[in-house]
Amino acid sequence: MAAMGNADIEALLVAARAELPDVTVDDAAFYAAVTEQLADAKSDAERTARLATLDAAEIYLACGCEQADARALAHFESKFFPVIDLALAPMKLAGGIADDVRQIVRTKLFVAEPGEAPKIRGYAGKGSLEGLVRVIATRAALDITRKAKRAVPIDAAEEILAIDVAPELEIIKRRYRSHFKQAFNDAIDGLSARDRTILKLNVIDRMSIDEIGALYGVHRATAARWLEAIRDGLGEKTRELLRERLSLEPSELESVVRVVQSQVSVTLSRLAD
Repeated sequence: MAAMGNADIEALLVAARAELPDVTVDDAAFYAAVTEQLADAKSDAERTARLATLDAAEIYLACGCEQADARALAHFESKFFPVIDLALAPMKLAGGIADDVRQIVRTKLFVAEPGEAPKIRGYAGKGSLEGLVRVIATRAALDITRKAKRAVPIDAAEEILAIDVAPELEIIKRRYRSHFKQAFNDAIDGLSARDRTILKLNVIDRMSIDEIGALYGVHRATAARWLEAIRDGLGEKTRELLRERLSLEPSELESVVRVVQSQVSVTLSRLAD
């Protein structure tokens, strides 16, 4: 294998150390990483051509990260983690999610599965680390957001049902409790993805109108209008579902509707404060 000897790898190592003088990597680890990149080449000519395309500094940095070298990890994050903020900015995520995403990226790249090397080793040297970080971060953020949306069965229904009503309506509330809860939660399920997220942020995460407005980059008055529209829509949809599902005399149905109309509005209004 004359076309690619130790001298070739040594030249890459010298170049990498010149670019990353603060990072310390064992010679053997660097040699092994480069050799792995070329293992499936079918000829000396192909090895030589591939060797010329390798990013020595990326491989060297990846080896340092694999060895948990603090300076290597700090350099990696300084160089590549800004792309995470750029990738997540359009998503306008709730506070703390970006930190969770960064931790997921660290885990996926630097933590090895049993019997395997960290994934950073397989990707390093090909000039794709920035793109790799962006893809992992975006997928992680979308996964977190989807899980949050699925988690919205909101037990605001229980808060609504727990509120006292006028004595003449109390029997209605008790009799149709399960029907109301099902209709209310079905109404929540029918919300758009954005409205479900906003409702979760407000009711579950207890974010204020000001905080939601800041998160979505809108004035608090706009956020307040969104929540009011969500509240009104939930009340109307719940009443509609109850009308469809309950066979009641008009007067009794009107009493059920009065409970829904008053309690949905009052409860979600209070939660939005």
